[in-house]
Amino acid sequence: MMRTYVRAWLIDVTNELNNPTNVYQGFDITAASFPSDTPNRIGSFSFSQHNAIERFPAEFHAKFDLINVRLVIQAFKAADVPKVISNLVEMLRPGGFLQWGDLSWIDTKVEPPHEDLEVALELSRKHMRFHGVAEKKIKTQPSYPHRFHHERTGDARCTPRKKSTREAVPNAEEEESASKPALLAMLPKVSETQMLSENKPVNTAEIDARRVELAGRFEQAFASGYTLTWYFCLIVGKKPLA
Repeated sequence: MMRTYVRAWLIDVTNELNNPTNVYQGFDITAASFPSDTPNRIGSFSFSQHNAIERFPAEFHAKFDLINVRLVIQAFKAADVPKVISNLVEMLRPGGFLQWGDLSWIDTKVEPPHEDLEVALELSRKHMRFHGVAEKKIKTQPSYPHRFHHERTGDARCTPRKKSTREAVPNAEEEESASKPALLAMLPKVSETQMLSENKPVNTAEIDARRVELAGRFEQAFASGYTLTWYFCLIVGKKPLA
């Protein structure tokens, strides 16, 4: 089993499976995300630094039964997302599963409504729509995951299911504190997508100026007590047997 952006998921699934013969591999772009200790007698662990935009070493190709990745939309530029998914699928064995979890900014709401925050959110929604990541009403097979998962993993059914705060994965309290920096980190990407959607050349100076402006308005609104209600979507794809 393999996990990109390792943190708690790899340890949680290890404890749940409780199989001493399982092999667990974690990848991240920085070693700072690797856990300081791992459980004993319920599997073997290895951790490696790697940028998922690049193909993984051949020794990992077609080796994993399950791969889990989160926050691809937040971590990478729009043009790099297909590369990341393709690189991950390359490491799956035939019949293996890819779990892809991401914040669904299309459904994220500001409470109470606030114009400055809504401007930033609408840019994120346009980014999602431009790449088909989500629709206002989540469909059984959203176009973006379907395109990459169906062609490369054979299946991409996404079934909406409500869970309580206690049941939520990832933990609601932990992710609430991460939602603001995640949106701020997305500002350059969503501004780039805005230009691409309007068939304009990507202007990095203009993107940076827009980021500074929106981030300032965003921080001021949060300082005034406004909050985000966010949604997490998990998509599971299966690699064909042949």
